[in-house]
Amino acid sequence: MGRINKIVCVIVLTLISGVTIAQNNTNSPYTRYGLGQLADQSFSKSKAMGGVAYGLRDNSQINPLNPASYTAMDSLTFLFEGGISLQNGNYNDGTNKVNAKNSSLDYLALQFRLKKWMAVSAGVMPISNVGYNMVEVNRTENAEAIHQITRMGDGGLHQFYAGIGFRPLKDLSLGVNVSYIWGTVNHNTTIYFPNAILASDRNKTRNKSTSFKGAKLDFGVQYSYPLSTNQKLTFGAVFSPKMKLSNEIETVSKQNVLVVQHYSSEYDLPTSFGFGFAYNWKNKLTVAADYSQQNWSDAKQEGETGTLEDYRKIALGAEYVPNEISRNYLQTIKYRIGMYYSDPYYKIDNVRAAREYGFSAGLGLSLPKIKSLINISAQYIRVNNRSAHFLKENYFRINLGLIFNERWFVKRKI
Repeated sequence: MGRINKIVCVIVLTLISGVTIAQNNTNSPYTRYGLGQLADQSFSKSKAMGGVAYGLRDNSQINPLNPASYTAMDSLTFLFEGGISLQNGNYNDGTNKVNAKNSSLDYLALQFRLKKWMAVSAGVMPISNVGYNMVEVNRTENAEAIHQITRMGDGGLHQFYAGIGFRPLKDLSLGVNVSYIWGTVNHNTTIYFPNAILASDRNKTRNKSTSFKGAKLDFGVQYSYPLSTNQKLTFGAVFSPKMKLSNEIETVSKQNVLVVQHYSSEYDLPTSFGFGFAYNWKNKLTVAADYSQQNWSDAKQEGETGTLEDYRKIALGAEYVPNEISRNYLQTIKYRIGMYYSDPYYKIDNVRAAREYGFSAGLGLSLPKIKSLINISAQYIRVNNRSAHFLKENYFRINLGLIFNERWFVKRKI
């Protein structure tokens, strides 16, 4: 193993060590609702291209959003990919403005080929994140405080996936991911009554902790249609059926007396689907578009449906590389750009609470003497409120992805 490979391994181990400390990457009050802020599960290449993924096929990068893409890799390669993000967020409710910085480990995954027509992948990534700290003070007409409410939340859901892709026909690929889901979401509320006569009556608290476990299935298909010798169009589609989440709920309430309750309820992951295409010209230019939808309005949340809105997203992205095999390093850089629009699933006062826009740009940089890659991208994300009393959010996010590409399956000559 060369010196550069050793450096890459050190970076990979650093990413792995971050799993224990990178739990949440949000400070949004919107994460009070549903299972929290839904995570962007695209990997580093897709993040730079607005999140497009369903039609992308790349032999040097992992794309778990469509498991049919696994068959794109060559037979001699072992891929290991990890991603981290750094984020600056601004939150504005029309009166108060708050700034917060976060960092997180976004994913870890590996992939390799079993046969010429079959490849497998496995990895860990988040599903949702919860993180907020809010204070509300109710006052009389004389500005005298009646009570103060403090709401705090943290936690989220994670998934470990194992997937397989196979190619039954030359231009047709199919795939499936099977995922194990786990996580805990905590919501804590404290009400302070400053005018209470007895000290024991001044604080009322309620802490709710919900632990989740479950499974998830994701099916994918891709079909590549050659338009000419130098042009190819790939269509992709994915589908995930509704799945139940087993759960254990503990509530701890206190005002004078302590009351502890344990129970379970009904929670679902929604039916979801998506489709898209990717146009490729001379292995230099790729243009892609996706549409995805998650039917959260039909998914039970603590035994009730209709508490959330359906999630919808439209994404566009492009990648250009002047000459991937050139000896001029600048010619091998992959230039990426993308944008998306989405309707988050938050529902407040029986109406959809927000809309979201995102713009991204990035570079794919090969490491000298080895086939490993570093993907760097910047994202600007704006969450607009649909009503004046809802929150506005702005994010600037830097994403870093490392793809360790090693030719492990070459037979060495003695």
